[in-house]
Amino acid sequence: MKLKKEFFLVICILIFVFALEIITNYITKENINKICTDVKCIIDDIEKIKNIPKEELNSKFEIIRDRISALKNTWLEKEKKLSVFCEHSEIDNVSKSIIILEENYKNMQFSKSLENCIEVLYWLDYIEDRDKLDLKNIF
Repeated sequence: MKLKKEFFLVICILIFVFALEIITNYITKENINKICTDVKCIIDDIEKIKNIPKEELNSKFEIIRDRISALKNTWLEKEKKLSVFCEHSEIDNVSKSIIILEENYKNMQFSKSLENCIEVLYWLDYIEDRDKLDLKNIF
C-alpha cells in the first residue's frame, strides 16, 4: 500500500513538472516570436534604405530609428518575463545585440546594423531551442 502512494506521488510530481515546462515553453515562444517579428521588419526596412543616398534618408531614417527604439522597449518588457526561467547570459547577449544595433543604426552603419539584427535573431533562436521540451535537452 505504501509503495502505491509513493508511486502515485512520483507520477503527480512528474505531471506537475511537465505542465510547468509546457507553460514556460509557451511563454518563451510567445515572447520570442514577437521580438523576432519586429527584428525581421527592421531588417526589411534597412535593406530598403541601404542603397538610398544619405541626403534622401531623413524621414525613412527616423521611422526605422523609432522602430528600433520600440524594439528595445519591447525587449526590456519581455526580458523581465524571460529572466525568470531563462539563462541570464543568453538574455544579456540579446540585450547587448539590441543596444549595439541601435547605436550602429544611429551612426548610419547599415551593414553593421543588419549584422546585429541577424545576431539578435540567432540569440533568440538559441534561447527558444535551448528551452524547448526535447529529449536531447532533457538528457
